[in-house]
Amino acid sequence: MFPDEAEVYLFLGFAYNHQKDYQNALKTFDEGLTKDAEHVALTFYRGAALERLGEFDQAIAVFRHVIELQDDYADAYNYIGYMYAEKGIHLNEALELVQKALSFEPENGAFVDSLGWIYYQKGKLKEAIRELERAVALIDTDPTIHDHLGDAYNKSGDRKKAAEHYQKSLQIEFNGAVQKKLDAINADKKSVSGQSSNK
Repeated sequence: MFPDEAEVYLFLGFAYNHQKDYQNALKTFDEGLTKDAEHVALTFYRGAALERLGEFDQAIAVFRHVIELQDDYADAYNYIGYMYAEKGIHLNEALELVQKALSFEPENGAFVDSLGWIYYQKGKLKEAIRELERAVALIDTDPTIHDHLGDAYNKSGDRKKAAEHYQKSLQIEFNGAVQKKLDAINADKKSVSGQSSNK
């Protein structure tokens, strides 16, 4: 009915994203961009599909293009910053990018999570915990944020709080990697209590 409407391709791409069919999502966003080459949302979600498909450098280039098209598109700044943080690279630039995103949306919990995760990767655990606690207060239903906060507490030596947040993450959505981290803490507890009872 609307073969030349770019928005139609955007929503069809969302449907593929929802099914985790990122290859068809990418194809759909590309098709939409043939109808409107400078459609900002289509360009952004094309970058997201590339990132999901493991095309790191291509995704970064697309997000940078989004910023060229619309310099206040906060999600693009955050996405680049978070991608760098996940790999533990370009952390100073990542920090600047996420702070830029937050200048547009200071109460965005996902952006605050990115900020906390960058601090974690930089080894600044006090700042990481502060920001990740703030992120959890803003979005309590995101398993990744609880996982990040669990990692920060774990690294700082607070196993009890780490376990609490790993547990919360798992209650929201099961993740084998998070379960392993929780199991490791519980195994350590048993080991310590076993040693103390043998004394």
